[in-house]
Amino acid sequence: MDEDTTPAQASDFAKQIVHYFDHHDISINGIELSISFTIGIATQKVPRLISHANAALHEAQRLGNSRYKLFVESEQREKERKNNIYWNRKIKEIINEKKLRLFYQPIVDNRSEEIDKYECLIRAEDDGKIISPYLFLNAAKKRGVLPQITRFVIDESFRHFSKSSTCFTINITEEDLKSNFLVDYLSHKHREHGIDPSQVYLEILENMAENQTRSTIEQFEKIKALGFKIAIDDFGAEASNLSRLLTYKADIIKIDAQFIKHLDIDPNSRKIVETIVSLAQKLSMQTVAEYVHNEEIYQIVKTVGVDFSQGYYLGAPQPNTFELTPNVVCPA
Repeated sequence: MDEDTTPAQASDFAKQIVHYFDHHDISINGIELSISFTIGIATQKVPRLISHANAALHEAQRLGNSRYKLFVESEQREKERKNNIYWNRKIKEIINEKKLRLFYQPIVDNRSEEIDKYECLIRAEDDGKIISPYLFLNAAKKRGVLPQITRFVIDESFRHFSKSSTCFTINITEEDLKSNFLVDYLSHKHREHGIDPSQVYLEILENMAENQTRSTIEQFEKIKALGFKIAIDDFGAEASNLSRLLTYKADIIKIDAQFIKHLDIDPNSRKIVETIVSLAQKLSMQTVAEYVHNEEIYQIVKTVGVDFSQGYYLGAPQPNTFELTPNVVCPA
């Protein structure tokens, strides 16, 4: 269909596809296969065409199998408005009623193939269901409560690892640094829980390099002086730049998932990962491959010299690390 296709024509075409395959099987090498389609339709011009079609596809999937949905701007805006109102109210309830939860995802040493450390990941619980952070973190940012969530992560992770020598990572946001509480809070909490600062990696999230200030740099200098370590998250993403490595004196580079998830089919992704690994080695920094989701990718990241791997192939986030391994010791 060409760019002059009307929404009605696109919808009619999608309807024909769905109807045809609802009533006809296809035969491949004598095997009868039943196929169903769920279709998202958008008729706007690029660059928003794909995102609009994807939004329509998600709505069609929500309605059930063999459905199609046309993206309508006004409907989408109204849905987003209602969603924002809901989560702006819900995040207050989550915090006030102590519904935040911490999950732990293993990070594996590629040489020993054993768990080396964990990333501490925020979740929420509501009506017995675990809620993804992608649903509530944006609302938390708008309401100015991200520092409260970070305090919870610090409190809970330090308590959890207080009787072990396990290394772990926690995510730090730009709002945490603007609130200027981290140095004193980390200093107090590591003493309260008997945590060696060298156990803890603070992951700097994307976009922080663009807005770094003298205050931000000074905070990280003090955090490093206390003995805590720094990890650069999503390295290679659009907001990344090489100055972050030097400014924050990073110990670990976490390679962005976009370069890892297609390593098994995209030669250019492999070249980029090899380049990042070489750079890290020259700077005496270690590397973590995120989004390792199958055996082939795991073998590739080991081959190209990545130090650690993280992803669902190696372990999904769990509410208790000790169910995964009781004897992980953080190296000196």
